[in-house]
Amino acid sequence: MSAFAASHLDEVPAAGPPPAADGAATGRDLLKALAAEPAKAAVSTVVLSGLVSAGEWIALAAAGLVPYYGYIAGFLVLSEIV
Repeated sequence: MSAFAASHLDEVPAAGPPPAADGAATGRDLLKALAAEPAKAAVSTVVLSGLVSAGEWIALAAAGLVPYYGYIAGFLVLSEIV
């Protein structure tokens, strides 16, 4: 089973620039090699999970405040009028 270990799934060989005819890579070859590299994630997974957690807290607070101000606080205002 070691031939099919999951730890080898994330190993990708680095793509180096293609060799030039005279042994030195040209600017065009280097730019092509740079464009072929995978792009990094724009937002860290830690930052993204923190934003999701903050959104959950806001939704939880809204789930408590909306019924309070819709029912209890409204009842208190109506009871003061009458």
